Amino acid sequence: MKVISLERIGALLAAVVMLAVAQHGHASHHHGMPMGPGKALGITIDEVPFEALEAAQLEYGVRVVGVMPGSPAQVAGLRTDDIISAFNEKPVYSVRHLQWLVRGAPDNQPVAVQFKRDGAAQTASVSFQPMSPPKAKAAGRSVPSSYLGVQFQKMTPQLREALGAPTKQGMLVVAVADEGPAQAAGVAVGDVIISLGTSPVTDMNDVYRVLAEHKAGDDVDVEVVRDKVSQTLTARLGDLPESLARMWRHPHPHMGPHGRP
Repeated sequence: MKVISLERIGALLAAVVMLAVAQHGHASHHHGMPMGPGKALGITIDEVPFEALEAAQLEYGVRVVGVMPGSPAQVAGLRTDDIISAFNEKPVYSVRHLQWLVRGAPDNQPVAVQFKRDGAAQTASVSFQPMSPPKAKAAGRSVPSSYLGVQFQKMTPQLREALGAPTKQGMLVVAVADEGPAQAAGVAVGDVIISLGTSPVTDMNDVYRVLAEHKAGDDVDVEVVRDKVSQTLTARLGDLPESLARMWRHPHPHMGPHGRP
């Protein structure tokens, strides 16, 4: 059994408190976009704090926290941190509201998505076509084609400071799958993964990309920050579980940054 130092527990608790304060006293909930048969948007979304809406000069909206590579959303140009305010000419009041709007969207017809990016209002046109996982250019395999076995939390400036993570890099490990590749390599809850292989990790898309370029059985270096000190572990990647493979074929309500790549 792994033992976590009291100093590290204190830092993690402080980080969790700061994260809760930064998000109005509640933990972040990331939701994938459930679709009707044959439709998939391919994003994960979260509620937006009131001060962020005010700063964006919006009364409502939801934030994009992840875009699945090769998805209709990515093709339409949607990006992480876009704030979606309207879908199919209807206002988006909450995560659940957008999910409901998407379920009722017309098949095989373009739908307007209004959003703000860096303070500028923009509109994208999304078409709901049956989605298949994109192909990795280097290896020609579906994304992802291997498995690490962790769950991530998006970093905030407060978390970076508390955990000693580099600026604009890293994802916080919030769960490690039992007997998975990450656990076998020594990855622990509270680690900040800052690179996989030779690639820096800034968001989930970076993780998916690396897993697409490797197959089960490949050894991949995992650079983590633990107790504000960087160290490199080596994980032997596993086969992608069938349950996760099904989520890539048919996105599930819990897929996204809290998924287990």
